[in-house]
Amino acid sequence: MEFGKKHLNDVFTLDGIQRVSARDKVLREIISNLLMHRDFSSGYVPKLVIERDKITTENANLAHGHGNLNLKTFGPFAKNPPIAKVFREIGLADELGSGMRNSYKYTKMYSGGEPTFTEADVFTTVSPLSEAATATVGPTAELDSREQDKEQVKEQDKE
Repeated sequence: MEFGKKHLNDVFTLDGIQRVSARDKVLREIISNLLMHRDFSSGYVPKLVIERDKITTENANLAHGHGNLNLKTFGPFAKNPPIAKVFREIGLADELGSGMRNSYKYTKMYSGGEPTFTEADVFTTVSPLSEAATATVGPTAELDSREQDKEQVKEQDKE
């Protein structure tokens, strides 16, 4: 979660009249999904990759079908019930199937797009990002180099 918070902006979003951190909600859902539905008997290394236009996660999976999952026709299936129970107890999961619904809801709020979930031996989630989510804010390295140049000129003038 901290990695995602470090590299993604928290854009202002409202859920009704309540301000929510859609970024944190999206991260919670995709990271929880990554851990709860993982096939721990596989040596495949799970991945969370943040790019300019999307967040991609991959993890080993005991597939119950192949292809993209559709929110309307999706039938939730608990792959690791004991782990899911622990996640519910510590507040990182709600109920079976809520992760996909929440991912759609908060990704739409955060970036205006819809995530894709692809079931296969490697389960892949792609959540689109808006430019505002990944834009650099604050001082840049370019400004820092200009400040260095000014300091050097001042020192040379003193000499």
